[in-house]
Amino acid sequence: MSSSFRSLPFIFAHCKYVFTDQWAWSYVAGGTTFAHCYPYRRLDGNENADRPNVIGPHHDFPVGSIAVDSSLSRVLFRKSRAGWDPTDEPTNRAIRLIELTVIGQEPYMYTQHVPNVQPVVFYAPLSDARNGNIEHPHVTAFDGLFAQPSKEKFMSRLRLPGKPEYKSKQRNLHRKGKPITRAELARLISDDVNAILASGSLDIDGKKITFNDLILVDVHCVSVGSVQATLATRYYPLRRLL
Repeated sequence: MSSSFRSLPFIFAHCKYVFTDQWAWSYVAGGTTFAHCYPYRRLDGNENADRPNVIGPHHDFPVGSIAVDSSLSRVLFRKSRAGWDPTDEPTNRAIRLIELTVIGQEPYMYTQHVPNVQPVVFYAPLSDARNGNIEHPHVTAFDGLFAQPSKEKFMSRLRLPGKPEYKSKQRNLHRKGKPITRAELARLISDDVNAILASGSLDIDGKKITFNDLILVDVHCVSVGSVQATLATRYYPLRRLL
């Protein structure tokens, strides 16, 4: 099928959002004939910014716009001068977070050099993480220093709003001679958060956030022996967006 036949209804039948510059756009049927797309949210979360006009049947998205899949992890179409061209590219972190609100934490500051260990990316509900129900559960979690046999221990640190600073006991980076897996790491972090919330829920933007409301975004290295998890909850708009 050529690009010229890829109408807005076709694009949104295969994708969840179209992104233009700072905005995510969602599809709403206008009657039974034409597609209308409404600005959903800015990538930077600025809800006070002037909203662009609705895209209607006579105004398409500008060149360079991208359409992403329901997981928000892949770009499936990119707008060119000829129309919507199929592609398959990974999205960036800002797009993955468009439906989430990151729980603010004071970062753990380490005065010495932080080793180059890539973040372990999950984007999974904590309830799933606790059960090991994540993507690629048996794959080694860490790389770099944290995957080396000589490196034995690590701990997790969390600084959730309204809660005392939390640091876990030392954990093994290797189990039975094998590096810790993504599923094992996800379970450990979910245990940490569950322990913190034993004293009560989080108060985020006036809402009571419990364990089942939280999403494990990633786990990143913050020192030679420590990691800090990024947690989020679903995005609740301050005003109606559509």
